[in-house]
Parts: sequence; C-alpha cells; structure tokens
Amino acid sequence: MAIGSIPTRKAPPAKAPPRLPWGTREVAKAVSVIIVGMLALVVLAASVAKNVDLSKAPLGLILSGVIQIVLIFTTWRFTVADRRGRWRDLGFRKKLRRATWGYVPMGIACCLVIAMIYGLIAQATGIDDRLKPEFLDDPAHAYFFAGGLLAIAVAPVVEETFFRGFVFAGLSREMKFWSAAFFSAMLFTLAHLEPALFVPIFLIGLLMAYVYKRTGSLWINILVHMGYNATIFAIAVFG
Repeated sequence: MAIGSIPTRKAPPAKAPPRLPWGTREVAKAVSVIIVGMLALVVLAASVAKNVDLSKAPLGLILSGVIQIVLIFTTWRFTVADRRGRWRDLGFRKKLRRATWGYVPMGIACCLVIAMIYGLIAQATGIDDRLKPEFLDDPAHAYFFAGGLLAIAVAPVVEETFFRGFVFAGLSREMKFWSAAFFSAMLFTLAHLEPALFVPIFLIGLLMAYVYKRTGSLWINILVHMGYNATIFAIAVFG
C-alpha cells in the first residue's frame, strides 16, 4: 500500500533565524519548570486519590492533556513573553517552498515504517500488549474519541511547537544537528510516559527534528505528526 512518496525536488536545509531570542539556557530553564510542575502534579494527584475513587478515571488521558497545557504555556513563557520572540521564530511561517510539501507524505510513511517494524519486534518478544494507550481499549467509550481528538488535533500542534520549534531550535544555536536532535528527541520520548514505546517515539523524534531542519517550518512537522497519529487511530477503530 503506497502511503507516501519521496520528494522529487530536494529542498535545501532551512537555517534557524540568525537572531533566535532563546538558546540552551532558556531550554534548560523551561525543562526544569516542567519537571517541577509535573512532580507537583503527581503529589497533588496522590493526595486527591486518598479521598476520591479514581479507579474509573482515564488517568493517562487526563495527564496527557495536562502535559499539553504545560508545554504550550512554557513555550509561550520562554519565547514570546520573556524573550520577545515571535511565533514565526518557532517555525510558524506563512510562506512555504513548494519542495517542502513532499516531506509530509515521506515523513508519515517513515513514521509508520518505524512503528510497524517495532510492532513486529514487540510482538515477537511478547511486549506488544503494553504498546496500546489506555484510551484505545474501548472504541465505544467516550474517552476513546476524546483521546483521539487529543492525539490528532492537539498533541501534534503543541508537541511540535515545544520539542522542535522551541527545544530543538534553541539547542541548535550552540549544538550540532545530531546533538540537538538527540536531546530534543530524548525529551520528546520521556514526555510520553510510555516506557514500552520509548524506542519508536525516540526514533520518530529524531525524524521530526530532521524534517524541521530541512524545511524550517512547523506546519510540515505538524501535518506529519497529525497524519501519523490519525493513521494509528484509524487502524485502532477500523483495523
């Protein structure tokens, strides 16, 4: 089944803005704030659990939603609000070169190949039962569609803005490509809180950093991310 095609015109790599108003220091501060915030959230959740029955609550889905809010707020705080940056600096550019659009089908196809290969390996080693997020357990449940909306419409925008537009771009000011890609992909992986999926998520994080480096546009990354998540969700519904 043909999922995508490799671009026929090779787009030259897009360089980050020469005066990007944030760098490694701001990225480190932002990550520290997020870690402290998440630890506080865990403590709060544990406290609430003592008095409220949370056995039927979609904790993973709720936590994922909170993480999205924290990520986009932190991005705004350390770029637009604090550093007088612009959303354009993160990669939200109005004009895109025609050659960059080819990275959308190519990126989606590569993500699916990574997921497929890892899925086969996981199945062969007996860990495939831990690969599916909890909201996919019951397609008839309201949480299923709420999780799908979060995964397809919200997460791609927020995560690409933070991990590629903010973290990767900021680290790239003082690091070579592979170093910045490695650290941004590692943070991207840890934020998903899915140990069984760390390997494919990390590889996809590296791929998304490459796509951002080549195109300089978050719109392309967001479309790739949306396309991949939508495909996985569709497989869960109709597969």
